[in-house]
Amino acid sequence: MSTRPQTPSSNPPKPVGDWHFVEALAAWFIPGLGHYLMGERRRGSIICATILILWASGLLIGGVSVIDHKGSMIPGFLGQMLLAPSLPVDLYHQHVRKGGPYTPINPGPFEPSLGSVYDQGVLYTSLAGLLNLLAIIDVLYRDPTVRRQEGSAQTPPKPRQATLSALAFVPIVALSYLPFRNPLPLDRYWLVLMLPMVLAISVAYKAIKMEDLSEDGGLPRQAAVLAGQITLFMVLAGAGLWFLTEIL
Repeated sequence: MSTRPQTPSSNPPKPVGDWHFVEALAAWFIPGLGHYLMGERRRGSIICATILILWASGLLIGGVSVIDHKGSMIPGFLGQMLLAPSLPVDLYHQHVRKGGPYTPINPGPFEPSLGSVYDQGVLYTSLAGLLNLLAIIDVLYRDPTVRRQEGSAQTPPKPRQATLSALAFVPIVALSYLPFRNPLPLDRYWLVLMLPMVLAISVAYKAIKMEDLSEDGGLPRQAAVLAGQITLFMVLAGAGLWFLTEIL
């Protein structure tokens, strides 16, 4: 009884993707560290800089009281916990608040954050955590058929300078002010603070999602386009809400 020779299949099985649990855990401790450990050093450095600057800016604006697991912003706290540095800040906040409530006569160990300053601080730190979640997911599983490129060395946008420029017109703070512990007097400037936040989000998002950091004009151009699109959407959404509430 004759048998036919078996020909090799023209569609070989696809390679199974790799899971990187250690790198994902490292990305939770320090943003971008997972990418750095996987050899994407430039991408990891950009992710680390933008996410940490966004997170630290939220603390600088609102003080330590913006990270509080006993507060009313539980959804915001869950986003903050996607970034490991938020955990010791919350522990420190619970420690210093034992000194008693803040009053003008008895200032206590720190001044609580209220109003728009509190909202901005929570927004900055929570969005930093959500961006870090994208970075964690990006390193957790990789398709072995995809080869990501670092691109040529280009100078990325500097969200830290943009953040500091938004604070340049702030009045001189009292000598008793302690950075990252007490909030900044920025209630009147909350709208301006949206711009550096949008820029930092755009840089971090594009650094995570772009396959090649040098494609289509590079990371700076892609981040600037995304920041412009987000800003335009917020302006149009605000105008639409104003029309619905004030005109109709």
